[in-house]
Amino acid sequence: MEELTWQAWATIGITISVFTLALTTKLKTYFIFMCATMALMVLGILDPKTAVAGFSSTSVVTAGILFVVVAGLERSGLMHWLVNNLLKTPKNVSRGVVGIMLPAAGLSSFLSNTSVVAILINVVRIWCRKMKVSPSKLLIPLSYAAGTGGALTLIGSPSTLIIADLYQTQSGEALNFFAPTIPALCCMATCVVTILIFKRLLPDNKLLEEDDQKYSDMRTVMTVPPDSPLVTRTIGETGLDKFGGAKLVELHHFDEAKFSPVPAEEPIMGGDKLVFEGGLTKIDEDDIKFGMRTVWAAVILIGMVALTLAGVFPLITACLIAAFAMIVLGCCTIDEGFKGINWEVMIVWAGSIALGTALEVTGVADAIAQGLISISGGHPLAILFVICFIGTFLTEFVSNTAAAALLFPVTVSAVQPLGLPVLPFTIALIISVTCSFATPIGSPTHMLVYSPGGYRFTDFLKIGLPMNIIVLAVNVLSVYFLFF
Repeated sequence: MEELTWQAWATIGITISVFTLALTTKLKTYFIFMCATMALMVLGILDPKTAVAGFSSTSVVTAGILFVVVAGLERSGLMHWLVNNLLKTPKNVSRGVVGIMLPAAGLSSFLSNTSVVAILINVVRIWCRKMKVSPSKLLIPLSYAAGTGGALTLIGSPSTLIIADLYQTQSGEALNFFAPTIPALCCMATCVVTILIFKRLLPDNKLLEEDDQKYSDMRTVMTVPPDSPLVTRTIGETGLDKFGGAKLVELHHFDEAKFSPVPAEEPIMGGDKLVFEGGLTKIDEDDIKFGMRTVWAAVILIGMVALTLAGVFPLITACLIAAFAMIVLGCCTIDEGFKGINWEVMIVWAGSIALGTALEVTGVADAIAQGLISISGGHPLAILFVICFIGTFLTEFVSNTAAAALLFPVTVSAVQPLGLPVLPFTIALIISVTCSFATPIGSPTHMLVYSPGGYRFTDFLKIGLPMNIIVLAVNVLSVYFLFF
C-alpha cells in the first residue's frame, strides 16, 4: 500500500465516499455514481472515453435490452399465466415455503426478480389468509428465493451480466449461459432446506392480521391482464367504480401506487389489482382469457434462450432479436418497452464499471489482491473463501452490481499470478454477490416484502446471518469440487 500513487489513494477515497453516501444519506444511488464518475474524470484518473465506457459495455446494453423483453413478458400476461398455473394453495407453512421458493427462483432466473416478487406477494397473502398464518412466514423465503434464482443463468441478475462481460473482456471467451447453474442450484437447494430447518426463526407478525382483513371474504381482488380491453381506459369510463353489485375500494398499480378511494379519472394498466367490496357477481378474472400475446411472449423467451445456448448468436444479439419481436408481435408497444428501461439502474451499472476500472488501472486492485493472497496463503480454496466472504457481506450494504464491478478486478489480480483459472472464481463471485440475506437493504426484493411482512431489521438478521454463512460455505465447496 505504501507504493500506491496519489491517484490510487484518490480512487480509494472516492470508493469509500460512494459507500458512505449510499449508506448514510438519502441521495439517489445513481446520482452518487454520477458524481464518482465525474470525480474520476476531473482528477485525470480516467480519461473521458474510459470513464463513460460502461454505457457502451456489452453487459449494460444487454441489461437495457432485457428491460424491454421483460416489459413484453409482463404486458403480455405471461407472468400472470405462469402464476395462475404453477401455484396452488399449500396445506401448511412447510409446503408453502417449497411451493413459493421453487417457482420464484425459476422465474427469477429469466425474469426481473423484482417483478416476480411484486406479483407473488399477493399470492402469498392469499395463501396465508386461507392457511390462517401470517404472511411474514412466507415473504422472507420468497425474497430469498428470488435472489438466489438470479444466479442460475447469465440473465438472472444485473451483477451476473456485468461479471460475464468483464470475464469476456479479460479472457476473450464468453461465459456459457448456464455457467453458474450447478453451484447456484446447490445454493438454492441449501436455501430451501435451511429455511425449512430454521422456519421457527421466521417471524410471526400478528400485527398483520388486522391489515390483512382488507382482503376478507367480502372482498374480491381482480387482476387485470395486460391484454384486457380495460387497459388504458379510466375507472370512470369503464364504470368499475360500482359494478356487479360491489364497490371498487382500492386500486393497486403493478409495482407502483395504491389508490383508496379510487379516482374516476385514474387509468387502468395491465397487472393492476382491483379490490371490490361486496357481493361481486359479474366480474371473474378467469373470464378474461390470455390471448396470442401470451403465447408469443413464451415463444420469444424460449427462442432467445435457445439461440444463445446453440451458439447461433451472442447473448446481446439474441436479446435484441427478442426485444424486437416483443414489439413487432404486439407483446408490448415501443413506448411500454422504452418506459420499462430503468435508466437510474443503468447509470449505477455504468458508474460501477468506471469505479472498478479505476481500481484496476491505479493498482489498488493489485494491492488488495496481494493482501488476499497473503491472508489465504495462496491456496485456491482459501482464496475462494476470502473472495466470496467479502462479496457476500459487501452486498449486504451496497448494490450487487457495484460489488461485482469492484471485486472482479481484485479477483483476477489475485488468481492470475498464481496460475489459477479465472472461471471458477468468477462463478463463485457471481453467486456470492447475488445471495444476500442478513439485512433488508441487501436486495430490492427484501425492501418489497419488508412492509407487507411487517418486518423489523432484526427479523432478517436472525435467519439471514446463518443463511449467509451456510450458503457461503456451499458456494465455496461446490465450486471448488466442481472445478478443481
